[in-house]
Amino acid sequence: MRKVNLMKGLLTLMLTAVCTLGLNAQDKLEGTNKNMEYEYSISTKTTMFQDSIGAMSVNIANRYVFTERFSLGVQISPTFFTYYSDKSDELYTKDNDLFLPVLISFRYDILPKGKISPYFTANFGTGILFSEADRWVLHGGAYVGLDFFRRELFSLFVEFGLDYGVLGIYTPFKIGFRL
Repeated sequence: MRKVNLMKGLLTLMLTAVCTLGLNAQDKLEGTNKNMEYEYSISTKTTMFQDSIGAMSVNIANRYVFTERFSLGVQISPTFFTYYSDKSDELYTKDNDLFLPVLISFRYDILPKGKISPYFTANFGTGILFSEADRWVLHGGAYVGLDFFRRELFSLFVEFGLDYGVLGIYTPFKIGFRL
């Protein structure tokens, strides 16, 4: 139980920091390097295809914009998993794990100058799964997204895609903003 509360507290703290720092960052970005983009999002709770595993994450990306369509950078996506395990033959217990991946993040805008702009993104990397046996695992994902409410230094977005990790394939739906 203590582990669960620690993980939930960590995710809450990270989400609060992302929202607070991210929303205040737009004013500070004026006059800075316009070739950098900063992305903050959360993934709503989703269920994985196998074993009824729930996943929720906070996503922070920092990318260099090479052209108006292409950007490449790094993403950190702490993910909180909830699932049932059979520790004995007759009893299922609810377990929680925290996965902390560091990913290479690629984004390609299909219509970069539109007020509503579709894009796709892909991530690949590795991270540590904090569980009974901490271990490093590979992680990857591919998403289709839509930027809207676009301004010079700000946009809101939604994304839907597939993630693959140590616990299987799941389909996160992300909402966030990009500076």
